[in-house]
Amino acid sequence: MLFRSDAPTVTDASGHGADGMKVNVACKNDGGTVAGSFDGTGLVEVPDRPAFHFSSAMTIAAWVKPARLDGPQTLLGKWYAPDSYMLLLQDGRYYFGVLMADDTALDVSLPAVANQWAHVVGVFDGTTMSVYVDGFPAAMRAPGILHDSARPIEMSSHPTWNGYSGLIYETRMYNVALSPAQVQLLRQTTGPH
Repeated sequence: MLFRSDAPTVTDASGHGADGMKVNVACKNDGGTVAGSFDGTGLVEVPDRPAFHFSSAMTIAAWVKPARLDGPQTLLGKWYAPDSYMLLLQDGRYYFGVLMADDTALDVSLPAVANQWAHVVGVFDGTTMSVYVDGFPAAMRAPGILHDSARPIEMSSHPTWNGYSGLIYETRMYNVALSPAQVQLLRQTTGPH
């Protein structure tokens, strides 16, 4: 999804019609990049659809520029009643978290920097989960399948105490686990300009 204007929706650039509804989210031009500007209270919600029910493989990615690093801040995902997967910024670290079908919650993280664009990617391949920040990975074992969730996809403020403050430029979701080389290529061919 790309933010292009102050219209009430964010258009799914893939052409699959998974448009999101903006609530208290403006657009901001940041050096030629038009991004969604979140103030800790706004959110974007994309209604659930079968394509978002990942089980054994997935990738979620976002270009983000956080204004602050404290507390939990939801970047993108399906989390909280019931949980499945999420990119999160919390207390100075980017996290990729998943809930397995057996209710085991797992996460992996890397350091975050405020007021600087970062490409954050979470990858799950059925045996391992990884988070990449600007192409640098951290990984851990995560065998099994993901917990299913009929929640909508949320950017920021879900739950309400997880409000994100900063910019989000572009988000992407895949029903496959991108390889390290594919994550690098995604970083090189997308993002703020």
